[in-house]
Amino acid sequence: MSRLTSRRSQPPLAPSVPLSRFTSQVGGGSAFFVRRTMRTIISIIILAFAIQVRADLVQSYSLLSYVAGKRFKSTVTREQLLKAPVWRFQDDSPPLSPRKADQLATAKFHELQKDTKDCRRDRISLEDMGDGIHWIYVVEFGYHGDIGGLMIPYRILILMDGTVVEPKVSDEK
Repeated sequence: MSRLTSRRSQPPLAPSVPLSRFTSQVGGGSAFFVRRTMRTIISIIILAFAIQVRADLVQSYSLLSYVAGKRFKSTVTREQLLKAPVWRFQDDSPPLSPRKADQLATAKFHELQKDTKDCRRDRISLEDMGDGIHWIYVVEFGYHGDIGGLMIPYRILILMDGTVVEPKVSDEK
């Protein structure tokens, strides 16, 4: 008895059995469930990491102004920024309107500066604090009278909750 090939290493073929006999009748089998669960867990981990990284982008913010021989330093801490409302990408308008920021800054400016006759608001700007959702208003006032030198604008910081940042006042150095 002579055979052309020897297949002793392979077992004989089993009769044809439907694949449904090896899979669960409910849920499509355990491999599908494990893959779906792992995808969900990985998505949650990535989302948590992204939120942490975004929060780490926010730092403190400081501005200096010099008016009438005085130095005004306004500083917003990281904690203040994180407590303030955020301006989300899907929102058309910030939590605090520019008009309200202008009113708050103007009132603070008149409180800090006694002679504001030749001063006016020049600019209101929104400053991103580094993460795209934490913003502050910077309201700038300038002197528009007869002056014999360079006028550095006076700037007031406003948080999105309406907090006016109180500057630290010292003699100009």
